[in-house]
Amino acid sequence: MLNQADRAYLAGIAKDTWHCISSLENPDTGLPYDNSSKGEFTSVSNSGIYLTSVICAEQLGFISSKEATSRLNRTLSSLEKLQTWYGFQQSWNSVKSLKPNKGDTAVSVLDSANLCAGLITVARLHPDCANPAIRLFKAHEWWRFYDPKQGALLGGLNTATGTMNPKWHLDALGTDAVLAQFFAIATHAAPPSFWSTLRHDKIAWEGEQILWPGWDGGGLFMQFISGMWLNIEGTELGRSGATFARAQIKHMDSIHAPVWGWSASNNPNGGYLGWGALRDDVVTPHACALSIAQTPKETLNNLRALEALGARSQTDGFYDAINWRSLRVSKVFLTLDQGMLLISLTNFLKANCIRKGFQSATLVREGRLALGWL
Repeated sequence: MLNQADRAYLAGIAKDTWHCISSLENPDTGLPYDNSSKGEFTSVSNSGIYLTSVICAEQLGFISSKEATSRLNRTLSSLEKLQTWYGFQQSWNSVKSLKPNKGDTAVSVLDSANLCAGLITVARLHPDCANPAIRLFKAHEWWRFYDPKQGALLGGLNTATGTMNPKWHLDALGTDAVLAQFFAIATHAAPPSFWSTLRHDKIAWEGEQILWPGWDGGGLFMQFISGMWLNIEGTELGRSGATFARAQIKHMDSIHAPVWGWSASNNPNGGYLGWGALRDDVVTPHACALSIAQTPKETLNNLRALEALGARSQTDGFYDAINWRSLRVSKVFLTLDQGMLLISLTNFLKANCIRKGFQSATLVREGRLALGWL
């Protein structure tokens, strides 16, 4: 258990992180920029993360209910104006004009699931904004993306041609597609048996067995992001995530690193470290925060160590990544990574309030029942 001073330290990080996230909102449309460079386009995943972050700020007392309503209404109003295909928005849209990005013409079922998680969170924990949130969620025709002949959930479609990609399958359990897979079952688009057809194979890493793809797939966020909303405690995915976090701590010791937390992030030397590109010498603060429920003392100590290395800003929480060998810091903030950090800390500090709110939705309860999780 953490003491009062430890929890106050975490609350301080959460407050600074919210300050950062709030600064990434476009004041006219309410959509969040993808990152602190404030380029034109943002993803629907970012919007789901931002909606949930507003609820976090309200739950933690950083903003009033009135301010939360104002922010949520502004964002939801813009989301309702985005072009859709079967109720799904294109993954990347202009923060300013709300028009789809012509250079990235994909609807991603995975990204849409993160948006839907945010919509359900708003509907359950901020009733004043429930109607537009529910309306946006119900518009999604999940059944369009389940192929009963293949027994597979398709990843999305090309908006330029209006056609599905038959080779793009969300077919593995140990990835960030879990919410999409869950929603397909919960909305009766896919049978519960679909869950058993997902890849459940494990790989060995640092003497532990974790679900594929593990390290090569982009690190900790892959097995933890869905669990910020969906209670996966006691499931195979939940156990694998906890094991993966312990394995990362073992990896820190085996390579004699001062800190841990390997997950997709910016590279302090430039570029992005995603699938197949993680480096031993680059860690990201949001990674350890994701596993704080499983590793509270280790996460707390790691965040303090990261701060001592210079990875925390004075006002906006932690920068996105640090190279612990060169001490070079990626002084950029990503809505996705900051949001994962804030939501994880909020669940830890406020008795799983986000997760419990999400679980209270009838559709979520029915999905859990269909999977035998109740």
